[in-house]
Amino acid sequence: MFLTGCWDRRDIEQRSLVSAIGIDKGTAGDYLISIQVPIPNQIAGSTGTGGGGGGEAYRVITSTGDTLMEGLNNLQKRTNQMIFVGHTRVIAISEEVARENITSIIDGLRRKSSFRRLLWPIVVHGEARNLLTFSPKLEQLPTVFVMDQLKTSSQLGILPKLSLGDMYIAMSKTTEEPIAYYARVSKEDIQLDRLAVFRGNRMVGHLDTHEIIPLIHIRNQRNGPDVTVPIDPEKNVFVTFHPKKTKTRIDARFEGGKPRFQICIRMDGSITESTYKKIIDPVRWMNEVEQATAAYYEKLAKKTLQKLQKEYHADILRLGTLVRGRYPEAWKKIDSWETLFSNAEIQVTYDVRIRQTGLEKR
Repeated sequence: MFLTGCWDRRDIEQRSLVSAIGIDKGTAGDYLISIQVPIPNQIAGSTGTGGGGGGEAYRVITSTGDTLMEGLNNLQKRTNQMIFVGHTRVIAISEEVARENITSIIDGLRRKSSFRRLLWPIVVHGEARNLLTFSPKLEQLPTVFVMDQLKTSSQLGILPKLSLGDMYIAMSKTTEEPIAYYARVSKEDIQLDRLAVFRGNRMVGHLDTHEIIPLIHIRNQRNGPDVTVPIDPEKNVFVTFHPKKTKTRIDARFEGGKPRFQICIRMDGSITESTYKKIIDPVRWMNEVEQATAAYYEKLAKKTLQKLQKEYHADILRLGTLVRGRYPEAWKKIDSWETLFSNAEIQVTYDVRIRQTGLEKR
């Protein structure tokens, strides 16, 4: 009879649990690997009295290596317990490293089974280590603050939901390019409202918070965040539109070996704020706001497409995946989807309907 035992047990107290990893470029051309390790007895609420020990709630340890794994092995030599990355939630990569090449980093993460595919990939403007060391006032651990911010932004439609596994899939395809979160970090604050755009294994640029909105509508078919629409800026007339329901239809066609896309987005929502002083004709006002909101969204979409097609040459909209599925024979004859996408005719139209204006219904 075979009996289970505890001869190979690994107690959690004998592990250094890594919550985040930062990857920077070293001075000698190697990588500078940093890990954030929480200190349990310093975290508020972890003791019987309900408070911490008054010191730092975490420690950041840094070492170098020619590869990610070598850097982690060198870090192990500086810690008294076994490094465990099974609970790691954030992988931060400096923009310098991301713009150079991330193939070796992704390879190391992908081969080591203890790295979870649900990790959040973040490209950091400046040093990635800053994301591990900044001091948010609302949380003891920077990683917890970043995790909560990403969850909230995803729920509100400010950012799409991404994971390291999504990057794996995109990098293994010829039909789409990978994206990651993009952050700017200061001593006590983090601005996490942009997306890093990759072409192949290199970062080529980023999208700002407004350019992300059409991406969420087309790629994720989500509502996106509230938008403030200029009706008459000279008279300081604006309305805030809150989208409640979004339906996206993409029509893809091949004509003369060139793809054409007609993207129609239907949105229902409500007005949460208006600076109109007096509304004389409510019906006319409603139509005016609907048309202005649709035009505003279409302007954002045009700006996003211009950047993706002419500047970055990166299909992060997953249009290539759509073409391959609908036209498999034509796809086999395509030598470079990057070139076709950059020259494709893509038209985006919005149909906006306002269903509520405060306490009134239409």
